[in-house]
Order: sequence, then structure tokens, then C-alpha cells
Amino acid sequence: MYVYCLLLNMDEQTHMDKFRARITSIKEREIPLEDVAESILDDYRAAAGHLINAALAQKDLHQQNFDKLVRFLKEHPVLEHASEIRTLYDELKTIRASRVYGSKKNGEALKRSEEILDKLKILCGYHDT
Repeated sequence: MYVYCLLLNMDEQTHMDKFRARITSIKEREIPLEDVAESILDDYRAAAGHLINAALAQKDLHQQNFDKLVRFLKEHPVLEHASEIRTLYDELKTIRASRVYGSKKNGEALKRSEEILDKLKILCGYHDT
């Protein structure tokens, strides 16, 4: 017996819908942000991953695994600001790790993550989003 698996890449619109869902999740939490900082940092990182993948989808590229996104961007520098996008996304990953291990305060980490996401929106061409 053979089993076939069809993996479909998400298109730009699907990534943007997921991006907006993550942002809504961050903005509409009723729990104080400081109490759920790790979860919010995960949302920022996932939102950024979907944003970058939306831009990549315009070039018919996709990286399903967000942990491999930095390397993928280095190997496929098709986006105009690929190097800066890569650096900012990598910083988001570092912020999450530093928060988990206690070297960064919640407020600082959340503020910097929001700043990075705002920069990524511009660099990826979605500044109106």
C-alpha cells in the first residue's frame, strides 16, 4: 500500500490572514501583557514569519518551518531587503529566548518585538497592514 502526501504552500493571502490573526491575538488580550509575555513573543515571531512568507509567496517561494526562515532567506535572497529582514527576524528569535531565560524584562522585550514587526512590515512591502 502506498500513501501519498500532498503539501500545498500557503499563498500570500493566507499568510496575511494568519498574520492579521496573530496581531489581533496580541492586541485583544484581556490578560495583562506582562502576564503572558512569552505567548505574545511567540505571536510576534509567528506574525513576522507569516509576513515574510507572504512576501516570499509573491516570488513563488515558501518556507514552512519558521525556525529555518533565516537560513532560507540567506540561501534565497529574492526579497529586496533580504539581509535586513533576516537580521530582524533573527533578533525576534533571540528576544524570545532571552525572555525565557530571564535576561530581558517583559516590557522591553514586547516593545522591541513590536518595533521589529513594524520595520518588517515596511521592508516586506506591507506598511499599510
